[in-house]
Amino acid sequence: MKSYLREHRSTLVDLTLVLIVTALAIVVVVTLQLTLKSLTGFSSVVWTALAQFSVAGLGPVVVMAARKEKFKQYGLVKDNVLKSLFLGIACVAAYTVYIAVAEGKVDWMPFRMVGVTRTALQLQLPLNVFGILLIATSWGFFEGFTLLFASKKIDELWSVVNPLLRPGPFVVVVLNVLVHVSTGHIIDTSWIADVVIIYIVLVIPELTRNSWGSVLIFFALWNAM
Repeated sequence: MKSYLREHRSTLVDLTLVLIVTALAIVVVVTLQLTLKSLTGFSSVVWTALAQFSVAGLGPVVVMAARKEKFKQYGLVKDNVLKSLFLGIACVAAYTVYIAVAEGKVDWMPFRMVGVTRTALQLQLPLNVFGILLIATSWGFFEGFTLLFASKKIDELWSVVNPLLRPGPFVVVVLNVLVHVSTGHIIDTSWIADVVIIYIVLVIPELTRNSWGSVLIFFALWNAM
C-alpha cells in the first residue's frame, strides 16, 4: 500500500486538489444561487458562466497550471483526429435518432437548456457574441474537459489494458451524477441515455488518443436537446 501511494502520489494530490476546489465552488455557487438568479442582462450571463466554470473547469486549470501541463496531454492533438471526430459524429447521430424515436421530435439548439443562453441571444452586438462565447467556453468546453481530465487522472491509478474497461470513465460517470444531484438537478430515467453519452465521450480518447471527437459532442449535445 505504501509503495502504491508513493508511486501515485502526484496523481492522488492532483485529484484531491480538484475535488477540494470543486467542493468549495459548489458551496459558493449554491450559497449565491438566489443572487445569481436575480441578475439580468449581460451581467447574468457573465456571472453565471463564471459560476459554472468554477464548478466545472477551475479545478483542472489550477492543477494544470501548477504542473505546467498542456491541453495536448489530454488528447487535444492532431494525431487520429479524423477517427476521433468520426466517433463523435456517430455518437451525435445515434443520440439524435434516439431522441427522435423516444420523443417523436427533435428540438436542437446548442446550449438550449442553459438558462442564460436566451438572455445572451437577446443582447445587442457585440454583447450577444461575447455572451455565447462565454457559454460555449463554460458549458461546452470546460464542463466536458473536466470529465476528460478526471478520467485520465483516474486511469493513471490503475493499469488496465482494455480501453473499454479502464476505470476513469466509470468513476467519472458516477461522480458527474453526484455533482449534478448536489447542485439541485433532478435525476430521472432520461439520465440513462445521458450516462451512456458521457461514457462514450470519455472512451473516445481511450480508443483514439485524441479528444476532439469528445469536444464535438460537448458542443453538439451538451444541453442542446
